[in-house]
Amino acid sequence: MSAMTKPLLEASGVTATRGGRAVLRGADLSVEAGERVVILGANGSGKSTLLRILAGLDGLDAGKVRGDGIGLVLQQGALFPHLSVLDNVSLAPRLQGLSDPAARARRALAAVDIDRADAMPHELSGGQQQRVAIARALALEPRVLQLDEPTSALDPDATRDTVRTLAELSAAGIASVVVTHDLPFAERVATRTLVLENGALSP
Repeated sequence: MSAMTKPLLEASGVTATRGGRAVLRGADLSVEAGERVVILGANGSGKSTLLRILAGLDGLDAGKVRGDGIGLVLQQGALFPHLSVLDNVSLAPRLQGLSDPAARARRALAAVDIDRADAMPHELSGGQQQRVAIARALALEPRVLQLDEPTSALDPDATRDTVRTLAELSAAGIASVVVTHDLPFAERVATRTLVLENGALSP
């Protein structure tokens, strides 16, 4: 990284307590454009809490987070079942008052190779639903995409599609931070792997 280039995402000394237990104890993270950082760790180690803090959805007790446009893809996509694919993806831009939310949604869907804008979520395969969830985050044009267990409900073909999608986004300069228990997936997708243990991140 050149002296003039700043990471897209920086976290230093992140500390968080949940239910009276110190989940994060000074976690540090720096992510550059195009990186695909995979975070591994045991159940309950604080991986999902860390993602939510990095995305600004949860508070922290101490430390600092600086993010340059962060999108979050929740576990298993969590699409709204009563909305079409296009409406799912255009909802956030519309609520935020951004220009031409439908056009933003169609660009995001094209980026993940989904051409069924009028379909309902239940008409899609698990892999397609996951890519729509990624598109929903992309519609806000984030520079960092965070994914929580993105392959937990996917078959091998859909997992391969997710690997390809993240690689294509990486080539376009979008960084990814991925929490997963899927070690084969982690090996295929990561440019860097970290382990969250005892509340801190380490290689």
